[in-house]
Amino acid sequence: MNVSFAAGPFEKLQSVINSELERLKSWLITNKLSLNIVKTEFMTIGSRQRINATQGSITIKLHGSEINKVDTVKSLGVHIDKFLSWSTHIEKLTKKVASAIGALKRIRPFVTTRTAVQVYQALIQPHFDYCCSVWDGFGETLSNKIQKLQNRAVRVITRSGYDASASSLLNNLHLDDLCLWRKKIKAGMMFKILNGDAPSFLQNLFSVRNSEYNL
Repeated sequence: MNVSFAAGPFEKLQSVINSELERLKSWLITNKLSLNIVKTEFMTIGSRQRINATQGSITIKLHGSEINKVDTVKSLGVHIDKFLSWSTHIEKLTKKVASAIGALKRIRPFVTTRTAVQVYQALIQPHFDYCCSVWDGFGETLSNKIQKLQNRAVRVITRSGYDASASSLLNNLHLDDLCLWRKKIKAGMMFKILNGDAPSFLQNLFSVRNSEYNL
C-alpha cells in the first residue's frame, strides 16, 4: 500500500503525514488489520536543493515507532528516487537487459535471424516498454544508456561488428529506436484517453479545449 501527501513547508508535511497515519492506525484497528512497522518506509520527493537542505528534518512515527526513511522505493516494478531522476530505475533496467542480451548472444549461433528477433521481442523489449510512459521524463544521458543496450542487441541479432551502424540495423529489422518507440507508446495512450478508452483516473487528468479563431 502506498500513501502520498503534498505540502509546501516540510514542517507542515510532517504534521499532515503523522496526523493521517493516526487515522490509518484507527482504520486498521477497526478492520482487525495491522501494519508491519519494520517493512514500512517513507520518502520525501523534491528538488536536490530543497531535499538536501532539509535532510533528516522530518520524523514520521506510527504506534510510537519511527518509520525508516529511504532514498528510493519500488512501486509496481518501477524504482522511484527522491529526486525523480529515474537513475535507479534505469540502473536496474540496464542489469536486466544486459543479462537478457547475454542469453540472446549464447543462443544466436543456433537460431535464425527471425527467431532471434522474436527472442528479443520476448525477453528484452518488454523491459524497455514497461511503464515507459511514466519514467520517460529523463535526461539524454540515461536515454543514451539504454539506447546503447538496444544497439548491442541488434548487433547480436544481425551478427554485426561493434562499428556497424545501429540505425541501419534497426531499419533493416523494422525496429524503432527506443526514443521514437516511447513517443509512439505515449501517442497511443493519448489516443485512448481522447477517445474514452483509457481508465478514468487518466482521462480526468486532461480536459478538451475548443478554441475559435477569427480569420
